[in-house]
Amino acid sequence: REFGISSGNVRISDHTQRKGYMRNKFADAWRRYCPTVHPLGPAPRQSTPR
Repeated sequence: REFGISSGNVRISDHTQRKGYMRNKFADAWRRYCPTVHPLGPAPRQSTPR
């Protein structure tokens, strides 16, 4: 609750509906508290040795 994330109706691929959480609702909290564990956006490019 302290992060403003709440459950809601989630439609599943078999067309059923259940209560659950959407991953995108956690994006702000992940970005602030776990930036290296859950990077958002494209993966950083790694240089190749020459």
